[in-house]
Amino acid sequence: GDAVELTAETFDKKIAEADDVKWLMKFYAPWCGHCKKLAPVWDAAENSVTKSGLKIRFGSVDCTVHKKLCKRFGVSSYPVLKVIDDGGKTVSDYRGGRTTDLVIQYAERLAGPVYTEFTTAKELKNFISQFKSSFVYFRPSEVEASEDAVWHVVHEAAKKMYDVTSIAVAPEDAAEDVGVKIVHNLKALKDHEVVGGRLLVFRKDEAKCYPDSRNRTVEDYVFWINGHRSDILPKVDHTNYRDLAYRGKPIAIAVLRGAKVKETADDTTVTPVEAVPINAEFLQSMKGVAREMEENFAFGYLDGKQWDQFAQQYGVSQRVLPRLLLIEAPTDYYLPLPVEVKGHRSTVEYLTKVASGEVKMLRTWTSAFKYHAQGYWEYIGGGLMLLIFGPISYMFWAEYRADLRRKREEKEKKAMEELKKEK
Repeated sequence: GDAVELTAETFDKKIAEADDVKWLMKFYAPWCGHCKKLAPVWDAAENSVTKSGLKIRFGSVDCTVHKKLCKRFGVSSYPVLKVIDDGGKTVSDYRGGRTTDLVIQYAERLAGPVYTEFTTAKELKNFISQFKSSFVYFRPSEVEASEDAVWHVVHEAAKKMYDVTSIAVAPEDAAEDVGVKIVHNLKALKDHEVVGGRLLVFRKDEAKCYPDSRNRTVEDYVFWINGHRSDILPKVDHTNYRDLAYRGKPIAIAVLRGAKVKETADDTTVTPVEAVPINAEFLQSMKGVAREMEENFAFGYLDGKQWDQFAQQYGVSQRVLPRLLLIEAPTDYYLPLPVEVKGHRSTVEYLTKVASGEVKMLRTWTSAFKYHAQGYWEYIGGGLMLLIFGPISYMFWAEYRADLRRKREEKEKKAMEELKKEK
């Protein structure tokens, strides 16, 4: 069936009654175009998840009718998707995709365990092969699990990230037979360096260790997992841009020349954007840059022709492609790399300067306007308050002063009358 339509009267009761399940809640407005587009996706995912027996329920709230309920959850635009757990005690943002398959995948992760335990290299190898990116913590052989302080911290981080990535635990000797190159500090792990007590990210034919230079707090592990849970250089489109761009660090986007289309009388041949020779060479260089700089930047690439309007607002023209574009999405700061910055080494050096603050990013005119307008509106707002409440305050003050004067005059008159009587 379709997602449960909840009202202000039924919301808390329904959530409390199903306290052993997690809710995927959609807050929407019937007139909203994005909401209309999401509706069949949401219902199809709900049907599939319900049939699978997962402890996940789907709900919807019409915010044009139940405004106070939506305000309670901080809804100011539509649609807003939330995850509600523990009978309503825990509320978090939905972090999955917005296609039927991606919503189902997110529901499956939510309903699944925080991590999967493996004992053999064969099991681990099969797990790694299923995902573009996965994380494995290798238990040190000489330390009991109950006494493994690093694992306790990693486990807490896993609880915050299991809904968007895949996490496993295995004995350290399982790493020897996985058949994947393990990298630590951009170099192959040496024979005397152990993986026990380390968290690794596996992507394709390579694994990378959590860096020794980072602190080992829950927040640091969460940040690192969040920044490494996709391909090293994924293709950017409307389904993943927001996810990639909001990971607590700027995103470096390789803006490529458009795909080539060759038309003949009999057929039309399209050369994918990745296969255009100049793009392929640029992407190869950027993969090396990404490996070296992904602690400070997220990375991706896109078709500059399809995303022409997007690229132009950040100062990137199709005439000078391919080109690397930096965007700090939350603030809308941006920086197209100068055309003279070419090749792996010079790009890394330039990005290092950006990361250190030596090279400053730019601000779009819209974000600059918002920033300055906010200050102006504070002054304007203060002036409007003065214009509105100034006269009103003066009226009250004048009335108060007049009242005091009347009371004083009455008191003086009464005193004069008493004085005459005494005479």
